[in-house]
Amino acid sequence: MAIIERDVVLMGKTEEGDNTLDMPITRLGNVEDDAEIKEAPEENDYVAVIDMSDNGQMKKTPVSAIKPPMATREENGLMSAADKTKLDGITEGANNYSLPLAAASVRGGAKIGYAANGKNYPVQLSNEQMYVNVPWTDTNTTYANMSAATASAAGKAGLVPAPEAGAQTKYLRGDGTWQTPPDTNTTYSNMTAATASKAGNAGLVPAPAAGAQTKYLRGDGTWQTPPDTNTTYSNMTAATASKAGNAGLVPAPAAGAQTKYLRGDGTWQTPPDTNTTYSNMTGATTSAAGNAGLVPAPAAGAATRYLRSDGTWQVPPNTTYSAATASKAGLMSAADKKKLDGIETSIVTCGTIATIISGSGSSTHSSDNSVTIPHKTDLIIVNYTGSVNSYATLVSQTLNSTKTSCGLGSNATFTASFDTSSATLTIKGSGGTGSGTYTAIKLT
Repeated sequence: MAIIERDVVLMGKTEEGDNTLDMPITRLGNVEDDAEIKEAPEENDYVAVIDMSDNGQMKKTPVSAIKPPMATREENGLMSAADKTKLDGITEGANNYSLPLAAASVRGGAKIGYAANGKNYPVQLSNEQMYVNVPWTDTNTTYANMSAATASAAGKAGLVPAPEAGAQTKYLRGDGTWQTPPDTNTTYSNMTAATASKAGNAGLVPAPAAGAQTKYLRGDGTWQTPPDTNTTYSNMTAATASKAGNAGLVPAPAAGAQTKYLRGDGTWQTPPDTNTTYSNMTGATTSAAGNAGLVPAPAAGAATRYLRSDGTWQVPPNTTYSAATASKAGLMSAADKKKLDGIETSIVTCGTIATIISGSGSSTHSSDNSVTIPHKTDLIIVNYTGSVNSYATLVSQTLNSTKTSCGLGSNATFTASFDTSSATLTIKGSGGTGSGTYTAIKLT
């Protein structure tokens, strides 16, 4: 027996008289030395608990009801054997760690939150993984070979096609193939000089001889000194009222002449009239001319009026005209136009030379051989004034142009001449009905 003697037995009863507890209490001295030691109660064991909420009664309570729960991350409790094993495996002070700052040679901590600056972009996190978002505009780095050009279509940019073996001295042609250029001669001879009658040919500049460092290449292919190296100019020569000036340098303006202008006499002057402000025009009167100026502003409602010479905006007077009469000027009527078109435009009417000569009327002749001939009966000239020789030519041309229609014969030929000594216009006709010589007009 583990217990030699029970000193006290505690017993409890329910309200119905049932035993609730039979709990022996034994002094430790009555426990045998080799008695079994129970280090911890088991799940099915009971312990006595004094219930203060029930007047201090002692109650038989299962160990499971008063056993603390196992510890969790959120609540304190009993330590499990597994947690104790894990804890025993951790070195003392192992959690006393300070994360160093990351550097080029040190692994450590770093903060995010950098603001983009130019082409420097911040590190970002996604599911605890870091990345950098670079805003590429074109991520396609896969290119095809270039497209060849044709006679009618342009090629497209692309990779240079791979040259085949043996093409190491060839060049890429626009059609996308590796070819030998048709003309590889890049050796040029010297230029061919020009002569007075023949142009030269393009070529290399001939080598200048020693001592020709200040000479220039001439069109004949030689290095020469230009015939006139004078590049020193004097000031311009001023113009006068009777003599032109000579070209030259602009004379230096004196201090204070920054707003003046160079005058033809070679001096810096202020133009005599710099007024570019104009007033309105001055209207004309019956006795005085107006003055030039700005067009006066038309008043509201004058959109259909016109500027009159008196400077006012007016409606033009009635410009509707009636047909002309013998006593009043006017528009030409259709009847008058038809009548006028029927009149011969020649200076003579149809008739014989004799009737032309017999025309009445007086004429005048001046010493400078000008003639004034009034209208004649059969010689239609209205107030002709001019050279008598020109008049003679006009008469002969008209007679020759009207000879057939006037019945003078198609073979007739007329000439007219003026004799200055006798002041006589003579008409000669040959062939046809107009043969003969006639003194047409005696000019006085």
